[in-house]
Amino acid sequence: MHWSDLVNAAANTPLDPADGVLAIVTLYGGNDGLNTVIPASDSAYQAARGELAYAASEVLDLGEGLGLNPGMKGLHELWGSKELATVRGVGYPYPDRSHFRSMAIWQSASPQAAVRTGWLGRWLDTTTTNPLLALSVDSLVPPMLAGEKLAAASFPLGGLRMPNNALDRAVALLGKPSSEDDIWRARAARSFADLQAAVRTFEPALDHQPSATPTTDPDDQKTRVPRRAARVSSRRNSTSSPP
Repeated sequence: MHWSDLVNAAANTPLDPADGVLAIVTLYGGNDGLNTVIPASDSAYQAARGELAYAASEVLDLGEGLGLNPGMKGLHELWGSKELATVRGVGYPYPDRSHFRSMAIWQSASPQAAVRTGWLGRWLDTTTTNPLLALSVDSLVPPMLAGEKLAAASFPLGGLRMPNNALDRAVALLGKPSSEDDIWRARAARSFADLQAAVRTFEPALDHQPSATPTTDPDDQKTRVPRRAARVSSRRNSTSSPP
């Protein structure tokens, strides 16, 4: 499908405002959980992590001796407004410690036996005939979103581009916060800012091979570090392990 199909569906058959939306971000390279939700006050954590450990004074406090990584200020704000929860110690019975088998289990929700469908694909099979009710923002549909009869719609990352013109600048202004905003206007402004940031992410801006030195994006004037250089950044600048 194309992005225009999604835009038309949103205009012609919009979701009920009361409907929830589930967004799943899969970190295929793996995420260091102890560097994300950090038990900084735990002496066992401090002893095991050594110089990689964060002090309790460095993390963004969650209470009960836990804290978020210092780079996760936005998520900490959501925690403060009771819009974020964390679930710790998630796993499945009898793990065999295979990364590939673990990923298959997360995608299929079938820890005992290999199956051909994903858990959201099975939901699609039983609830709808509309593939636009589940979207994969990638060139491929992950196993999670594949059912026996239906699969999610796939939208490649390079398929959307925000024009560098008055429309782009108007969206940026709509997302600009103001001290006079009440809570609802502030949330609306943040939504527009998030929309523009998401579109920038989807744009195929990283098609070029990384060079030996950082390059500058003329649109946002932010320095982009090549992937090779990013891999050797310090642990305090990243919350996930390298792919």
